[in-house]
Amino acid sequence: MQKIRFFLTISTIFLLLSCKDEPPILPGLTKSKLVFITDPDSTSIKLNNRNLNEVTPLTIEDLDPGFFKIDLSRFAYYDSSIFYIINRNVTDTIIIEMREDPLYWWKIYNTSNSQIPTNQIGKIKVDEQNNKWIAIWVN
Repeated sequence: MQKIRFFLTISTIFLLLSCKDEPPILPGLTKSKLVFITDPDSTSIKLNNRNLNEVTPLTIEDLDPGFFKIDLSRFAYYDSSIFYIINRNVTDTIIIEMREDPLYWWKIYNTSNSQIPTNQIGKIKVDEQNNKWIAIWVN
């Protein structure tokens, strides 16, 4: 009985020492994968408050099962957060339609925020290079 206990103790210590950073994964248990698709594309993703420095569409592999906080951000759209539980050995696809921030729908030009000499605007035209041409009424 003493030999068995000694062997189990030594085996346990060896197992713990060999797993410095991560616990061992039993044979047959693989990690999971998350696929992110957003409309529009090029949305930034943070996973558990860690910036991935990647944009959608994006596939994240080698995830352990668990609870994830996913933060999404894109200019001129509302920031979004979702919480997601992923199981082991699955590939899940998350599709998110981002909501536009109405603050960026219109730009108001007047004498206080631009070089136009009057607040009476006749026409506005945007050319192929995204230059804004403003026609004003002059007295």
